[in-house]
Amino acid sequence: MASSTLAKAQNSNIYIVDEEKVTEFYHSFGTTAQSVDKDVAIIKEWLKTQLHLPELMEDVKIKNFLNLSKFSIEKTKEKIDMYYTIRSVIPDLFDINNPKLPHMRRFLDTMYCCTHPKAVNGIHRVSLLKVKAPNTFNYRDLVMQYFNIFELRLYEDFMTDDIFIFDMDNMTFNDVNKMTPSLVTKALTIYKKVYSLRIKSILFINSPSYVSLLVSIMKTVVKPKIFDRIQVHQDDEALKEVFTTDTLPKDYGGDGPSLEDMNEMIRQKLVEYQERFDLLDNLRVNENLRPEKLNNDEVLGFHGNFKKLDVDCALSKMSTVMGSTKTQTPNIYIVDEDRVRESFETTVQRVDKDVEIIREWLKTQPHLPEIMVHDVNAQNRISSVQRGQSLNLKSVHVHSQLRYEMDRSTELVQKQNLNIYVVDEDKVRKFYDSFETTAQRVDKDIEIIREWLKVQPHLPEVMDDVKIKNFLNLSKFSIEKTKKKIDMYYTIRSVIPDLFEKSNPKLRHMQRLLDMTYCCTPLEAVNGIHRVHILKAKAPNTFNPRDLVMYFFNIFEVRLYEDFMTDDIFIFDMDNLTFNDMNKFTPSLVAKSMAVYKKVYSLRLKNIYYLNSPSYVSILLSILKAVVKEKIFHRIQVHQDAEVMKQIFSKDTLPKDYGGEGPSLEDLNEMTKRKVVQYQERFDRLDTLRVNENLRPEEFNNDEILGFYGNFKKLDVD
Repeated sequence: MASSTLAKAQNSNIYIVDEEKVTEFYHSFGTTAQSVDKDVAIIKEWLKTQLHLPELMEDVKIKNFLNLSKFSIEKTKEKIDMYYTIRSVIPDLFDINNPKLPHMRRFLDTMYCCTHPKAVNGIHRVSLLKVKAPNTFNYRDLVMQYFNIFELRLYEDFMTDDIFIFDMDNMTFNDVNKMTPSLVTKALTIYKKVYSLRIKSILFINSPSYVSLLVSIMKTVVKPKIFDRIQVHQDDEALKEVFTTDTLPKDYGGDGPSLEDMNEMIRQKLVEYQERFDLLDNLRVNENLRPEKLNNDEVLGFHGNFKKLDVDCALSKMSTVMGSTKTQTPNIYIVDEDRVRESFETTVQRVDKDVEIIREWLKTQPHLPEIMVHDVNAQNRISSVQRGQSLNLKSVHVHSQLRYEMDRSTELVQKQNLNIYVVDEDKVRKFYDSFETTAQRVDKDIEIIREWLKVQPHLPEVMDDVKIKNFLNLSKFSIEKTKKKIDMYYTIRSVIPDLFEKSNPKLRHMQRLLDMTYCCTPLEAVNGIHRVHILKAKAPNTFNPRDLVMYFFNIFEVRLYEDFMTDDIFIFDMDNLTFNDMNKFTPSLVAKSMAVYKKVYSLRLKNIYYLNSPSYVSILLSILKAVVKEKIFHRIQVHQDAEVMKQIFSKDTLPKDYGGEGPSLEDLNEMTKRKVVQYQERFDRLDTLRVNENLRPEEFNNDEILGFYGNFKKLDVD
């Protein structure tokens, strides 16, 4: 399957199943599709009586749980109940598994964790897992990611059984050692109690000698009939028995999709379901309303009664295979985990979140010699402060700063679930007054425009009120100008397709942009109403102005919903911008960008600042001078350093990167990234929203409206 075909599949169901095999599967259990539909209806009626469950499950998911329960209605009820219950019983595998979280997004950069789109023999789903580089494996993240994939499959796959393929090529002994018996047991418990997909086989390929350690651990926690389905291979020749030539991944010499292609498919599909994962964060069973009390021991079989693990034997094999070097020695310190939980007013899950916050903070501390890599170090560092152990003054300072950073990061995360754009309401009223209008009058204008939109057959939707209100702001409350801007908001996507057709933030090149560029808006508007945008390349020769422009228009889409749009201040920090980067600002791209900005948004440009500017910034100024109005060009300021930032921001809003106490560029970037993800459903819809020119009341003239189709203003770039 070619990459283009895969891209198309991402806009539809990515899991291909042979319908004849589905019919055969039904027949093997003495049922039919019609009978299954009746069973679904029975279970839905039962769900309505289960007050402790948080939602009424969709039909397609109920159908999959019937498959997994061999069409036993009672077993299906148990699995659906456990699907919700398990999130509270084993919270450490669900509290921080949202795919939008940084550690989960990074996971697919370090590991291939994908499912083949085409089922083997039409019905057996194959999962392929491979670490991209040695010593980067995170088993807990793998488990959480895989249950996220199961969530996708409940909606889009026909779930019956699984084939797991673990390519051990880049897996080191240290990586294998992270697969603790406790974590493996929890993962298998969820797999069994919630999904119970029949495991057809587990293949370990390109296996080093110490894979025996992993097999020893698995032998202690899986049933003998499952253990007998494990195959260990020294190479990858066994894959030719699993796949046909046209489905075998390219990585193994076949004509099928590559691991990278399949990984990307999963990444984009997760983004499509972001709203569902956000909802799952809050879906919990209300045990007070459960008809019969839940018994963890009886249901899960491991609260206080873990099956005895023969770890000593496994450790003996470890020392034989690997020797006894210091870094490979197992942990010699034994701690009672129950006592640990009782000793502090916190939870393991909360500590894990705190560790993530601290690790992100450490990345921004250039004076520190390393980034701690073991979570236990961060946990111990925190607990030493919480327990009031004596610390020297230097330690106190470091810990107080760390605590401050944690509090600020937590605050930022909370803001991401709210409107991230802070505006002074008094300034809004004064803005209305300056145009001799009021909030009440604006509401009436919105109603007029909505009625107008209903009679515009060429436009693809009736716009939301909050967006109409912003377009009124941008048009100085002229109803006719607002109509033109709203029309152009939709029309421009066809007129300048190269700035919109590949701008969906879920696309890989768009996701990479924020890894290479700061493209963010500080929370608080300057003087309560002027929105500031800061743009800076993170490293030389990584700048992509086209992607930046597309991403910026994505930010504008979010602002139409959440901001009060009046005017903009742009700050370009040129610190890492090379001559090659600057040369990518072509006159055509700048002209098109300015045309969209002017004809659709026309936010009043209050100022444009260039900070830390090299001498060759004159190239960009020459281009700008040719395509912007003179009054706008006079608002451009070029500075050799960043001191002017202290005039723009107050100390408490100036980003830390420039010596202030406000959020850092990295914090702001992450906040913008998460906010864009929250609007993924809207961006997916924008991909298909186009004007129907055949229905437009009056013929559209590109030259007249945009002024650059065949008649670019001559650019005196020389």
